[in-house]
Amino acid sequence: METTETDKKNKKILLVVGIILSITLTFLYFQLKNQSEEEKEYQSTVYELKQNLQLLQNQLNSIKKEKTIVTFEKDSLKKNLNYLWGYKPLVMTSYLRDRITANFDYKPGDIVRMKTDSSIVLVTDVVLGGNEYNYFLKFLIKNRKGECKEVSPLEIESLK
Repeated sequence: METTETDKKNKKILLVVGIILSITLTFLYFQLKNQSEEEKEYQSTVYELKQNLQLLQNQLNSIKKEKTIVTFEKDSLKKNLNYLWGYKPLVMTSYLRDRITANFDYKPGDIVRMKTDSSIVLVTDVVLGGNEYNYFLKFLIKNRKGECKEVSPLEIESLK
């Protein structure tokens, strides 16, 4: 009788071990199946990221080519126009003179009246001096005797 009871106990133990083993194997099977799905999703994400990286690399290369072309054209333009660089102060001074004299009623070539003695004079030129932050403005006038004189804008008035 002891062997039958021992056999029954052994069968029960084997049955429990078999059930536990089958549950464990089932769990591992589903775990590995989920891992493979996650791995596939991860691989697809990595593939998309590699494609995006390749696209960005191509864009970077095209931008570098464009920069090289622009730099070459800029340097070529600078080389070709370098002789004009000396005229920049003249152009800036002319721009400043035109901007300032636009506020006056009289320009070079106009006939104006001197406020000091009411004589009629001809404005021949505008004299502008100074720098970017401080400047002075005078008009070069010619009287009836043909004498040239520099006067302030406050000393003359328009005949109109």
